[in-house]
Amino acid sequence: MAQQPGLSASRLEGITHPRKDVVDVAQYRFGHRKMVAGLAALGSWVATFLWVFLPVMSGQPSPIDHFLGKLGRGYLWGEDPVWAQSYMRECLAKNYYGCSADTTPFEFIALQFHADPKSYIVPLIGLGIVAICAFAWFFMRKPAPVRFNRDIGAVYGVHDGKFWILPASEFDYAYHGEWDPLSGRFFSSGPMQISLCNASKPSRKRTFYLGAYPTGQDAYGQILGDALKNFLARSGTGEIIANAPSHTPLKWWQASLFGAARLPENIDAQAIDWLAARGKFQGFVQA
Repeated sequence: MAQQPGLSASRLEGITHPRKDVVDVAQYRFGHRKMVAGLAALGSWVATFLWVFLPVMSGQPSPIDHFLGKLGRGYLWGEDPVWAQSYMRECLAKNYYGCSADTTPFEFIALQFHADPKSYIVPLIGLGIVAICAFAWFFMRKPAPVRFNRDIGAVYGVHDGKFWILPASEFDYAYHGEWDPLSGRFFSSGPMQISLCNASKPSRKRTFYLGAYPTGQDAYGQILGDALKNFLARSGTGEIIANAPSHTPLKWWQASLFGAARLPENIDAQAIDWLAARGKFQGFVQA
């Protein structure tokens, strides 16, 4: 495939070339999910500041005040004259919610929950969703890449603790431009898609979306797929792969508390054993 105008002659994002016969390719969907999680976190923090902390700082009631009162603020813990008065007048004096003159503050909470459980459950679910949106970004780690190893003749990787593999002779890819407003591209680019087999159950397959996110040029997935096909066939890869870095650091927005995941140290040996068990290993592993 002819090199497209504007494409760097020496670099294609999303790939590393740690050894002569090995290319590791990043998983595209991680970058998409990470960026979405980052925007969700930013939106959650801004909304929390505007709707909760700013009213509290200015002495005004916030949307969370009512819910905290239903959890006991003002009569079981903390200070809240409105809810303290509600407990004394509505519960102890007027016996709302099934109260009596002997109802304790904790029993008052239980009676309110029994009368309207939805008013407790829905806000708690909402708070849980907000918490996930606000903090998920910090825990999302970049997954291990998918390895293209022409030395042993296989493409393989890991996902959810399972080993996925395909003989290099069976490698093929699909490319479909995708609608992605986050990167400002509308069906003009997208990832390379490949299907790998579960090493334990070869009949089971999984689609891997590979490449850098966001993509750097039009038809990125096709450029990447053609380059990797030529790499495996040893038919010339040009500078795209030959000059790829041996490793690349995480971009700032890809950072995680756990760092990036790595391929198991023995994954090459696993691939050799899998190919040999099926009579498909024809490579020569260099010392």
